[in-house]
Amino acid sequence: MFRLRTWLVALLAISPTATMAAEELAKVETKDVSFDSVDSVELQGTLYKSVKGGISPVVLLLHSFGKDPNQGDWKGLAMTLARNGFSVLRFDYRGHGKSTSIGNPKLFWGDFPVNAKYMPGLASKTPLPKKLSIQDVSAKPGYYPMIANDIMAARVALDKMNDAGDVNTSSVYLIGATDAATVGLLYMTAEWARPQVVQQAAGWSLVGSLTRLANNTDSAGKDIAGAIWLSAERHPSISHDLLKSWVTLDSTRELRDKNPMLYLYGAKDTAKTGIGSAKLFVNDVLQAKPPKGAKIAALNFTEYKEIADTGNVGVNLLGGKLGTEDMIVKYLETLEKDRKNVVRTPNRNWTKAPYVLADLYGAFAK
Repeated sequence: MFRLRTWLVALLAISPTATMAAEELAKVETKDVSFDSVDSVELQGTLYKSVKGGISPVVLLLHSFGKDPNQGDWKGLAMTLARNGFSVLRFDYRGHGKSTSIGNPKLFWGDFPVNAKYMPGLASKTPLPKKLSIQDVSAKPGYYPMIANDIMAARVALDKMNDAGDVNTSSVYLIGATDAATVGLLYMTAEWARPQVVQQAAGWSLVGSLTRLANNTDSAGKDIAGAIWLSAERHPSISHDLLKSWVTLDSTRELRDKNPMLYLYGAKDTAKTGIGSAKLFVNDVLQAKPPKGAKIAALNFTEYKEIADTGNVGVNLLGGKLGTEDMIVKYLETLEKDRKNVVRTPNRNWTKAPYVLADLYGAFAK
């Protein structure tokens, strides 16, 4: 088992990503992609293909909620990761960036009452609106948990690419900024209740709560190889106790052990996104270093680290000469070495994104 100090020591060497030439970055092949959420939002994104081939592990980039998804150097990070053997999917949440169209307004507004509840002004219009904006989806903070469905839709889109031989979803990494750490944890919680494979034979029945029926298949949660959060933040719509509860459900007791997470923050960040928040997630929510005598084991890869000499927050930790990209690459490479015996599942057979029923996990409760 590789230890975290392995990748930290490696950072003392000259990093290949730090000296990467611009012309090398330009060789990365990209492809525009589109996929539907469970409630028919047409989500838009870009796939950055790994230079090492189609069955490379994949990274899912998650921007902050209610913010411009083009802010910051997400593209530079995606290019760097692709050059280092990771395919990357970068996409816009509903109402953000290019993800503004509703394919089936009747389905969106009628069959998913949560949309009408949090956007009543739009739901009452005739004809039903076919467009969403950042202002629409972020006007009421309580709508925030619905973003977990966009992440799930992106993951199922990746499963389709996996079946086509374009990526390897047996190792999926998440990298997100600020409040993506909260909705990302909600998404990961739901993944532990979803099966890796939809069996074509009789015996499978998937319900809205994502209940995983016992029928000889693993949980999709095991495919989450790790996550990195930039200036992690607990979203105000999610209470502290609710956040902690997501890793103690019967279906998610393996989450803290098998989904390692690195929390990065600016050393000069004195706001709620700094070291205090990182400690909340690592020490309190995930209990990476439990007290002596605890029934849970210490975690080898889950911890927090500062980015020196900066007060930058979230996506602004990327770019420049801060070294964030180098830390990210080294961490992912270490986790990949630890997963060297993970066998790729070639056929996931998922055709549609399932519904992350956030109510099941305490969200939308108020």
